[in-house]
This record gives sequence, structure tokens and C-alpha cells, in this order.
Amino acid sequence: MFSLGDRQICQKLATLTSFPKETIRDIERDDMKEIKLTRGMVALVDNEDFDWLNQWKWQADKGRRTYYAVRSVWKNGRTAEKYYMHREIMKVPPDMQVDHISGNGLDCQKHNMRVCTVGQNNMNRSKHTRKCHSRFVGVSLDKRRGTWQTYINIGGKRTYLGTFADEVQAAIARNLASYKLFGEFARLNIIA
Repeated sequence: MFSLGDRQICQKLATLTSFPKETIRDIERDDMKEIKLTRGMVALVDNEDFDWLNQWKWQADKGRRTYYAVRSVWKNGRTAEKYYMHREIMKVPPDMQVDHISGNGLDCQKHNMRVCTVGQNNMNRSKHTRKCHSRFVGVSLDKRRGTWQTYINIGGKRTYLGTFADEVQAAIARNLASYKLFGEFARLNIIA
């Protein structure tokens, strides 16, 4: 499915997918502070944003796949309007979203966030948490044939990429397609 010219991209992907995200977080430790949330959780913010954000009480609010830091402002004593920390920091217009690059909604450091459209944010979604036979995004086991199928979602439609004898080969093919289609917003499988 892919040409030999993709070899350089594959080599680049191999280095990207094996680099542990925890290392990046450790490097940035001096430039950030923690804001305490409910549920015993904390949000990570840049030093420059800490004092401004810490004037409010923040809660840990469960989203579909991660927690987010949220504060509530009561209107007319009856309804609460939610303000998300990541939206406050990035000052995004209502029609845009904030993508957490690491997938951790409580890491609100500017280097971990980017303003994007709904479609771009969906490109960086993590693997579903339901029971699955593969540890990789976009890879599933065909039990009948004993092979691994790989797919990618484009514009809300699932696109079949191919069948592979090995789960890792299928994940690499998925990474390549994701990188080609989504660029910086690609959610790449970590292949160790």
C-alpha cells in the first residue's frame, strides 16, 4: 500500500513512537506548578499562569476519556456555568477546541496544548477503553484468519488499510497512514 519513498517517514516514526512521554514531562518540571483539584488530583500549569489561575477553586471533572480542571460560576443562584482551565489559558473562541497533545486533560501547560478544530481534535483521540484484542490504536485481530487488520477513521468513516501477519507491522502501517493524513495531530502508537 505504501511506496518505498515512505521509508524516511517510517524511520522518523520509529524514533517518535519509542520516545517516552514521561521524559518530556520531567524536563519541564522546573517551569510548571501544580494546582490542587478535588478528588485528590492536580492540574499542571506554567509558572506564569499559576497565580492568575490559583485565585479560583478548581474541580476535577470526568470527561469521556480523561479528567479536566473546571470551575463553576453560579448564575441567578440556580444554574452553574462551567469554565475549563485549558480554555481559559488558551483563550479560544467558542467554535474552536483545545487539544491536549499528551492526552492528559489535567496537563494544562502551554507546550502540551494547541488550538484546533473539532476534526483536528478527533484525529488525536486515544484508544477506546473497551475490551479489545490489540494494544494499539487502529489495529484489531481477525480471529477467523489469525491476522491483524488496521484501519483509520477519516471524516467519520472507517477506512481499511490492510491485513498483516504481525500486530506490530499493522501498528506501524497505521502510524504511517496517520502521520501522512493528520500530520502534527496524528495519534501515533508507541512501539517499544
